[in-house]
Amino acid sequence: MKKYFPERPASSLFFVLSGFLLTRQMIVEIETSGTLRIGGFYLRRILRLLPALSCYIAVFTPALLYLGTNITRIHILSGLLYFANYYHIFTGYPPYNPMPILWSLSVEEHFYILFPFLMLTFRSNLRASLPVMGLLLIATLAWRLALYHICQNHTVPICGLPGRIRTQGTDAIFDCILYGCVAALMLHYYNESTRRIFINPIAFTLAGFILLVSFAIRTPDFRETLRYSVQSACVCIIMMNVLFGEADLFKRILEDTRILTIGKLSYSLYLMHFGVLIAIEATHETDHLRNSSDMLLYFTLSFMLAVCSYLLVEQPMAVIRRKIRKK
Repeated sequence: MKKYFPERPASSLFFVLSGFLLTRQMIVEIETSGTLRIGGFYLRRILRLLPALSCYIAVFTPALLYLGTNITRIHILSGLLYFANYYHIFTGYPPYNPMPILWSLSVEEHFYILFPFLMLTFRSNLRASLPVMGLLLIATLAWRLALYHICQNHTVPICGLPGRIRTQGTDAIFDCILYGCVAALMLHYYNESTRRIFINPIAFTLAGFILLVSFAIRTPDFRETLRYSVQSACVCIIMMNVLFGEADLFKRILEDTRILTIGKLSYSLYLMHFGVLIAIEATHETDHLRNSSDMLLYFTLSFMLAVCSYLLVEQPMAVIRRKIRKK
């Protein structure tokens, strides 16, 4: 049976983008008002994530219960309260459960419980936060290396159950988000030097090449340790070049209407595709899509539900968030 706590190569991309975008918003708020409204930040995060998440759970919990999946109250709470990653590492979900996909949301929310306070601490001199963040990047990599060597056989309680990906615990991977935060601060406060070193064709090409090589390296020694640091750093460089450099081809691709539409649907699609996938697999009691009909059903339902979630849930919440930000 498939272990539904999958590796997601795209996770580093979304983590870095999240850290970059939210840090830029925090910088603007701090420089405009002199402080950071922690309550307002948390409220906007709740309104951004929880409504669509609640919709996902409300749709797929009864559907999968009907199909015979074991879903308990603690499973639902692990999703709604963002401890799905640690729950699966240390306790484990049964097959065809809709919650394991929420591991990356758990990592993000754990990170953003603490990160605004770091920004608030250095609000009078945000440049001074960069050395602290650099030390945190090094410390997280060191902890990840230690975990890998300690948890070779999962015989220590801190390692969780056998067969679990321990590096998907927040303590072992939050530096992926922090890379995006550092990139935002460097671009804002050291714009000229950052552009000169990182935003140029050589840096862009080299980062792309190293990123591709990192996907090809399959040894656990690399994949469970250095991979996260290497991929996050490369994604930072590629992202800065696409946003602020001369990567015109990539800009044209990203500005395509179809790509923009997928981008708008990305959060709902991230949730709904997994629910549809395991519902189809639970129906057949298998761990894969059996044929082209299953594949067509998977893509069709995923997009239909994502569009409904975006229009009926995400969009109304976005209006409320904008009103809160203006106050």
